[in-house]
Amino acid sequence: MAATIFMIRHGQSHWQKGTDRSNNAELSPLGHNQCRYLPAAKIKGDVVLSSPLRRACQTVQYLGGAELSPVEICEALREAEFHIGSEDGTRSNRPLTERYLTYLRGIHDTMKWLEDKYLGAGWSVVAVTHNGFIKCLLRTVLNAPDLEIKVANCSVTSLQWNGTWDVREIGTHTHVPPNLLTY
Repeated sequence: MAATIFMIRHGQSHWQKGTDRSNNAELSPLGHNQCRYLPAAKIKGDVVLSSPLRRACQTVQYLGGAELSPVEICEALREAEFHIGSEDGTRSNRPLTERYLTYLRGIHDTMKWLEDKYLGAGWSVVAVTHNGFIKCLLRTVLNAPDLEIKVANCSVTSLQWNGTWDVREIGTHTHVPPNLLTY
Protein backbone atom coordinates (compact mmCIF):
# COMPACT_ATOMS: atom_id res chain seq x y z
CA MET A 1 0.00 0.00 0.00
CA ALA A 2 1.61 3.25 -1.15
CA ALA A 3 1.79 6.20 1.23
CA THR A 4 3.41 9.61 0.90
CA ILE A 5 5.39 11.89 3.17
CA PHE A 6 5.22 15.58 2.32
CA MET A 7 8.10 17.47 3.91
CA ILE A 8 7.63 21.21 4.10
CA ARG A 9 10.53 23.48 4.92
CA HIS A 10 9.52 26.22 7.36
CA GLY A 11 9.15 29.85 6.26
CA GLN A 12 12.11 32.23 6.44
CA SER A 13 13.30 32.72 10.00
CA HIS A 14 15.02 35.57 11.81
CA TRP A 15 18.05 33.25 12.04
CA GLN A 16 18.30 33.19 8.23
CA LYS A 17 18.09 36.97 8.15
CA GLY A 18 20.86 37.23 10.73
CA THR A 19 18.67 39.11 13.23
CA ASP A 20 18.51 36.23 15.73
CA ARG A 21 21.32 33.70 16.13
CA SER A 22 19.19 31.34 18.24
CA ASN A 23 18.67 27.85 16.82
CA ASN A 24 15.05 28.32 17.89
CA ALA A 25 14.36 31.58 16.04
CA GLU A 26 10.85 32.59 15.00
CA LEU A 27 9.61 33.33 11.50
CA SER A 28 10.51 36.69 10.02
CA PRO A 29 7.72 38.89 8.60
CA LEU A 30 8.66 37.57 5.13
CA GLY A 31 8.47 34.01 6.50
CA HIS A 32 4.91 34.64 7.69
CA ASN A 33 4.06 36.03 4.26
CA GLN A 34 5.55 32.95 2.51
CA CYS A 35 3.50 30.66 4.76
CA ARG A 36 0.26 32.34 3.72
CA TYR A 37 0.68 30.57 0.36
CA LEU A 38 1.00 27.04 1.77
CA PRO A 39 -2.72 26.20 1.36
CA ALA A 40 -2.23 26.65 -2.42
CA ALA A 41 0.12 23.62 -2.36
CA LYS A 42 -3.00 21.51 -1.63
CA ILE A 43 -1.23 19.09 0.69
CA LYS A 44 -3.36 16.45 2.37
CA GLY A 45 -2.25 14.08 5.07
CA ASP A 46 -3.61 11.66 7.62
CA VAL A 47 -1.16 12.95 10.22
CA VAL A 48 0.71 16.24 10.60
CA LEU A 49 4.08 16.27 12.33
CA SER A 50 6.19 19.30 13.19
CA SER A 51 9.68 19.93 14.42
CA PRO A 52 9.49 21.48 17.91
CA LEU A 53 11.44 24.56 16.79
CA ARG A 54 9.40 27.78 16.75
CA ARG A 55 9.76 28.50 13.04
CA ALA A 56 8.34 25.06 12.18
CA CYS A 57 5.50 25.30 14.72
CA GLN A 58 4.58 28.72 13.36
CA THR A 59 4.68 27.41 9.77
CA VAL A 60 2.35 24.50 10.52
CA GLN A 61 -0.32 26.96 11.69
CA TYR A 62 -0.68 28.17 8.10
CA LEU A 63 -1.50 24.74 6.68
CA GLY A 64 -5.07 24.89 7.97
CA GLY A 65 -7.92 23.14 6.28
CA ALA A 66 -10.23 20.41 7.48
CA GLU A 67 -8.25 17.83 5.49
CA LEU A 68 -5.35 18.01 7.97
CA SER A 69 -5.18 16.27 11.32
CA PRO A 70 -4.10 17.77 14.64
CA VAL A 71 -0.39 18.49 14.84
CA GLU A 72 2.00 16.18 16.65
CA ILE A 73 5.34 17.62 17.76
CA CYS A 74 8.16 15.33 16.67
CA GLU A 75 11.62 15.91 18.17
CA ALA A 76 13.19 13.79 15.42
CA LEU A 77 12.30 16.43 12.78
CA ARG A 78 14.42 19.18 14.35
CA GLU A 79 17.33 20.84 12.58
CA ALA A 80 20.88 19.82 13.35
CA GLU A 81 22.47 21.96 16.04
CA PHE A 82 25.51 22.48 13.81
CA HIS A 83 26.12 23.60 10.24
CA ILE A 84 25.88 20.42 8.19
CA GLY A 85 28.12 21.72 5.39
CA SER A 86 31.02 22.18 7.78
CA GLU A 87 30.81 18.62 9.12
CA ASP A 88 29.71 16.43 6.21
CA GLY A 89 33.00 16.43 4.29
CA THR A 90 31.54 18.08 1.17
CA ARG A 91 33.29 21.44 1.60
CA SER A 92 36.69 20.24 2.66
CA ASN A 93 38.95 17.24 2.74
CA ARG A 94 38.09 16.74 6.41
CA PRO A 95 36.49 13.44 7.39
CA LEU A 96 32.88 13.24 8.45
CA THR A 97 32.40 14.24 12.06
CA GLU A 98 30.81 12.02 14.68
CA ARG A 99 28.12 14.68 15.21
CA TYR A 100 27.15 14.49 11.54
CA LEU A 101 27.16 10.67 11.54
CA THR A 102 24.97 10.66 14.68
CA TYR A 103 22.54 13.06 12.98
CA LEU A 104 22.37 10.76 9.92
CA ARG A 105 21.69 7.75 12.15
CA GLY A 106 18.86 9.73 13.77
CA ILE A 107 17.36 10.43 10.34
CA HIS A 108 17.61 6.75 9.44
CA ASP A 109 15.85 5.88 12.72
CA THR A 110 13.17 8.51 11.99
CA MET A 111 12.56 7.04 8.54
CA LYS A 112 12.15 3.57 10.05
CA TRP A 113 9.78 4.96 12.71
CA LEU A 114 7.69 6.69 10.00
CA GLU A 115 7.56 3.47 7.98
CA ASP A 116 6.47 1.40 10.98
CA LYS A 117 4.01 3.82 12.56
CA TYR A 118 2.36 5.56 9.61
CA LEU A 119 3.53 4.79 6.10
CA GLY A 120 3.35 1.01 6.36
CA ALA A 121 -0.32 1.40 7.29
CA GLY A 122 -0.91 3.52 4.17
CA TRP A 123 -1.15 6.84 6.01
CA SER A 124 0.11 9.98 4.32
CA VAL A 125 2.26 12.22 6.49
CA VAL A 126 2.80 15.99 6.38
CA ALA A 127 6.02 16.95 8.18
CA VAL A 128 7.15 20.54 8.76
CA THR A 129 10.90 20.44 9.15
CA HIS A 130 14.21 22.03 8.09
CA ASN A 131 16.58 22.17 5.13
CA GLY A 132 19.27 20.10 6.88
CA PHE A 133 16.81 17.34 7.73
CA ILE A 134 15.43 17.25 4.18
CA LYS A 135 18.92 17.28 2.64
CA CYS A 136 20.18 14.45 4.86
CA LEU A 137 17.03 12.38 4.33
CA LEU A 138 17.45 12.71 0.56
CA ARG A 139 21.13 11.78 0.84
CA THR A 140 20.07 8.63 2.67
CA VAL A 141 17.22 7.64 0.34
CA LEU A 142 19.17 8.38 -2.84
CA ASN A 143 22.40 6.88 -1.45
CA ALA A 144 24.09 10.13 -2.47
CA PRO A 145 26.27 11.22 0.48
CA ASP A 146 27.64 14.21 -1.45
CA LEU A 147 24.24 15.54 -2.55
CA GLU A 148 24.33 19.30 -2.09
CA ILE A 149 20.85 20.79 -2.10
CA LYS A 150 19.08 23.67 -0.47
CA VAL A 151 15.31 23.77 -0.72
CA ALA A 152 13.35 27.02 -0.67
CA ASN A 153 11.45 28.16 2.40
CA CYS A 154 7.87 26.80 2.33
CA SER A 155 8.75 24.36 -0.46
CA VAL A 156 7.47 20.79 -0.60
CA THR A 157 9.59 17.67 -0.97
CA SER A 158 7.64 14.44 -1.22
CA LEU A 159 8.55 10.78 -1.13
CA GLN A 160 6.34 7.78 -1.67
CA TRP A 161 6.70 4.65 0.45
CA ASN A 162 5.68 1.28 -0.97
CA GLY A 163 8.21 -0.97 0.72
CA THR A 164 10.96 1.21 -0.73
CA TRP A 165 11.38 4.97 -0.95
CA ASP A 166 10.65 6.80 -4.19
CA VAL A 167 11.40 10.53 -4.47
CA ARG A 168 8.43 12.28 -6.10
CA GLU A 169 9.45 15.96 -5.90
CA ILE A 170 12.24 18.01 -4.40
CA GLY A 171 11.72 21.57 -3.24
CA THR A 172 8.59 22.37 -5.23
CA HIS A 173 7.72 26.01 -4.59
CA THR A 174 5.29 26.97 -7.37
CA HIS A 175 2.70 27.96 -4.75
CA VAL A 176 5.02 30.74 -3.43
CA PRO A 177 5.28 33.90 -5.57
CA PRO A 178 8.79 34.22 -7.06
CA ASN A 179 9.41 37.59 -5.39
CA LEU A 180 8.95 35.93 -1.96
CA LEU A 181 11.34 33.00 -2.48
CA THR A 182 14.25 32.62 -0.08
CA TYR A 183 16.64 29.81 0.65
